[in-house]
Amino acid sequence: MSYSKKLLGLVAATVAMMTASQMPVLSEESQYLLSSAIAQEENTEARKAEAESLLDQGIVLLNSSQFQEAIRVCEQALIIFRDLGELENEGVILNILGTGQWEVLYPVAGRQEKRT
Repeated sequence: MSYSKKLLGLVAATVAMMTASQMPVLSEESQYLLSSAIAQEENTEARKAEAESLLDQGIVLLNSSQFQEAIRVCEQALIIFRDLGELENEGVILNILGTGQWEVLYPVAGRQEKRT
């Protein structure tokens, strides 16, 4: 669980306890912190969705032999996944990048010529 999700959960639990015990509503500072945590979480989710969309595009481009474009798109996704600490997706992207680079450096026709 990410830090912001933990913080959001803690704040939500605090609000629930305050409401249950008939305590006053959150202070302005607490409201600001809560709205900041929610905005940060929404931004993180939006960035993750963007990176996943780029990953999907990169796979389609790779499978359609558009290697340079696949590399360009995947490099964008890699930046976002690294910022978010998404290690599994970072590994997937690095694999795609390696495959794309291999295909650019050693096209299929060139590999077949070397074998004969």
